[in-house]
Amino acid sequence: MKIAIQIDTYLDKLQKTNPGVVDPQRVFDTGRVATPATPEAIYYNVVLYFLYICGFVAVLVLIYGGILYITSAGEAEKSERAKKTISGAIIGIIVIMLSYSTYNFIIGRL
Repeated sequence: MKIAIQIDTYLDKLQKTNPGVVDPQRVFDTGRVATPATPEAIYYNVVLYFLYICGFVAVLVLIYGGILYITSAGEAEKSERAKKTISGAIIGIIVIMLSYSTYNFIIGRL
């Protein structure tokens, strides 16, 4: 009951701040709030999806490094290559996570 009241209050606030943009039925059907396509919103979404894609690629590289390590069969050269791939992927994931956090922090302050 309390959650329903909070959702109704939230939707009322959205309708007041964005008249004609927020349709409560659409929010409940899709789970998303429609926002106007401003240049800022488009830029934010492009950067956000770019970071998502980079994160996905970094995870794929991490999996690839794990496969290389498993298939190295104890060969020192292949094992070192796999370790470098895994460490590079982990560093990449950390950098992407920090970029995402920093970007959201900066955008939130503007």
